[in-house]
Amino acid sequence: MGDYLYLNIRGRVGNLVYQRTAQGCGNVPGDKTRRLQIHAYVPHNTSHSQAQLACREKFRASMLTWHTLSENQKKDFSRAAARGGWSGLNLFMSIKMRS
Repeated sequence: MGDYLYLNIRGRVGNLVYQRTAQGCGNVPGDKTRRLQIHAYVPHNTSHSQAQLACREKFRASMLTWHTLSENQKKDFSRAAARGGWSGLNLFMSIKMRS
């Protein structure tokens, strides 16, 4: 019964976060399905520096641009991205954020 409770924990407990993952991606030895992952809690960066705000704005503008692309343009990105195991959106955002 102890294992059952342990394997069904979800969320933050102290400085540890317990979460479900895709099958086989967990890191808990007692979990036969390898779906439970435990990691240290890391607080979110809530920085409001000029550099951080500029980065957030660039990300927001890039996402808005993605949504204005035609389906054919998105498919072109998806085909190019598939070679590297990425999605079309990932490739597009990577290009936009580095430019």
